Amino acid sequence: MTTNNILLMRAETFVHAGAGSGNGLIDLPIMREAHNNWPVIFGSAVKGAFRAKACPDGNLSKEQKNWFGNDSESGDGAGALMFGDARLLWLPVRSLNSHTLWVTSPSVLSRFARDMRRMGKTEFKDQNTKNLLSENQAATLRQNTDEKLNQLILEDFCLELISKNTHQANQWLESLKEQLCKKTKTNDLLGQEMEQKLVMVSDQVFSHLCTMATPVTPHVKLEAQTKANENLWYVETLPPETMLYSTLVCSDRLDKETDADTNKLFTGYVQIGGNETTGMGWFEVNRWEAK
Repeated sequence: MTTNNILLMRAETFVHAGAGSGNGLIDLPIMREAHNNWPVIFGSAVKGAFRAKACPDGNLSKEQKNWFGNDSESGDGAGALMFGDARLLWLPVRSLNSHTLWVTSPSVLSRFARDMRRMGKTEFKDQNTKNLLSENQAATLRQNTDEKLNQLILEDFCLELISKNTHQANQWLESLKEQLCKKTKTNDLLGQEMEQKLVMVSDQVFSHLCTMATPVTPHVKLEAQTKANENLWYVETLPPETMLYSTLVCSDRLDKETDADTNKLFTGYVQIGGNETTGMGWFEVNRWEAK
């Protein structure tokens, strides 16, 4: 019998899961979904990161070969762990109302609910997203005690805050907070942060922020003797506090004796992406067994 899981992955540092060479102003862009341009980390990169965590010396034991499969040259079959793409749940964005806010959208939460249902978890339910928010509206979990302070500024957007607890969008955010806090080790702290920072905006605004609000950092290589600029390039990253989630299916080929080892593998921290030697790519991981 297979076991379905959700892996909650919260970035603790800047993350560069690169898509190769760029074709514009950004020399090293991040991975993105082709149909909506949202940031993503594809399943092959997620699997590779956990494989590296499981065997830091690079050599798979017989047990780990059953987990991840042999290398492509051996042709002995796939592994028993099946990884999905790490999809975006919220993106940190600069705001004049706060130092940063965590931004999501109806389509993001709707897809999260469908992925949860596919993994056998039905507590977080999908909702009708048609006309849920207009382009100039935003929903939060914060209690607005002053009706005059009903504007939210995200990057170059000035949005109107809808009344808390009187709108379907607010209730959806409340349900998301409840479900995530049940499955994280720092649930009290995460719940408090979500109340202060989590924001739902329209899909149109969210897509624009995903395209224009990700950090882009210049890197310079200096000539050794004169310290003159020898090369300049730009690297795109995901900011700290970005929340991603991935699906994980464990097939019945896994031995019960290895459950403790796999539980250890999918808790704590994992490094994904490039620039590991400069402290980038670290995620806190929480495993959410669904079925």
